[in-house]
Amino acid sequence: EGAYRETHVTEIMRPVAKGSAASTSRTATMASRPLGASRARRRSPGSSITQVSCRSLRRGVVEDLDAIVNIERTCFGASAWKEEDLAAQFGHSFARVWVWEADECKHGVSGAVGFMLSWQTEDQIQLMRLGVEPGWARRGIGTELLKHLVSREERRSTITLEVRQSNESARAFYEKFGFDTLALRSGYYNDGEDAIVMQYEIRGSPL
Repeated sequence: EGAYRETHVTEIMRPVAKGSAASTSRTATMASRPLGASRARRRSPGSSITQVSCRSLRRGVVEDLDAIVNIERTCFGASAWKEEDLAAQFGHSFARVWVWEADECKHGVSGAVGFMLSWQTEDQIQLMRLGVEPGWARRGIGTELLKHLVSREERRSTITLEVRQSNESARAFYEKFGFDTLALRSGYYNDGEDAIVMQYEIRGSPL
């Protein structure tokens, strides 16, 4: 759970050149092909995952930027967003930043150890980034962040994301949560790798 690389998704608010940190195009017009008719069976999000011992979730603030940048670089490596791109998210009305903060009294450290960035459109949520420090992996932090995103939503019906086809750990994580594979976008990434488009239906979810 500590490095779900390449989870940035399609932006439909504003067009950006392909290959930039937030390179995207309109979901409605994206050139993609189906990946079969089978869909993941809906299951309770986070089932069979060991949860963290205490809840330390809160909205991210600018003061969290250093920690977020560190997590971003650790989890996404060469594909990490630039610091200025992450900083800009705090000024966008459509962007939502949430962090999981370690409890110094219980864990001996303080500060954000996981974060989630989503963009809100008129009818869907686009999951842009989800990262957890490797030392805090396998504790259910990523699952808790996603569950919080779903539980707060009252108007939008879906969450959409993109992930590298080769990133099997990330794909397995999202499938376990309840995301379905929708399509493949050929040659989406700068190195020519394909992107898998995944979607979670909020309405009717067990949360």
